[in-house]
Amino acid sequence: MTFHDTRHDYITTLSEPGYPLHVISRIVGHRSHAITASRYSHLSLEHAERAATEIGDKLRKLCSPHGLTLPWFDENSEILKINIRRLDWHENDDYGKYIKIPGSMQCPAIYGDPSLKVGIILESEFDALLIQQEAGDFCFCIATGGSTQPLDQITDQIIRKCPLIMFCPDVDKAGAKFLERLQEAYTNGVLWPAPFGKSPGDAFADQGINLREWILQGCESFKIGQNK
Repeated sequence: MTFHDTRHDYITTLSEPGYPLHVISRIVGHRSHAITASRYSHLSLEHAERAATEIGDKLRKLCSPHGLTLPWFDENSEILKINIRRLDWHENDDYGKYIKIPGSMQCPAIYGDPSLKVGIILESEFDALLIQQEAGDFCFCIATGGSTQPLDQITDQIIRKCPLIMFCPDVDKAGAKFLERLQEAYTNGVLWPAPFGKSPGDAFADQGINLREWILQGCESFKIGQNK
């Protein structure tokens, strides 16, 4: 074995723990890591592969759980927030029913045209999307993503400017506390709970309730016309 063979093996050994090329270059006395990279190109490839693997590991940590994807887009079709409704969620689960994808905005999601005369505040994005499917031509929805989520300044202004805001929290203890917060903050809001079950989604799925007619009844009850 020649001296250069020994040196080559030594440099290769240094690369195995993952030392960066500039560190190896300094140890072996090269003027720059570019010299190390050019003379030992296989190390450059190994470092590139190792980096790709590490990046891949990090990306895998951001993968979404198995469930229903609930996106929120702006008027330019840019994604602002993504929540995942876990399909395998159960009571006493260590993780929440909804998982927010990292990078999502923290404010409530607004579905539909907030300039309309009727707005509905709910907890679930799923319920909000369902209502937009059934009655999005005359009402918009604000999905807070939970009963304890704060409202940002822009959402607060949208609520205050709307002629009629329907409060539709989940029918449970957390929803009752959420309703108290809303009623203290907004005088233009009225309670319009789901006709059956815990939420509008439950009423639609379990009882086949016509959500459009349910909202129209609320508008009629509070003497608010619809933008059609």
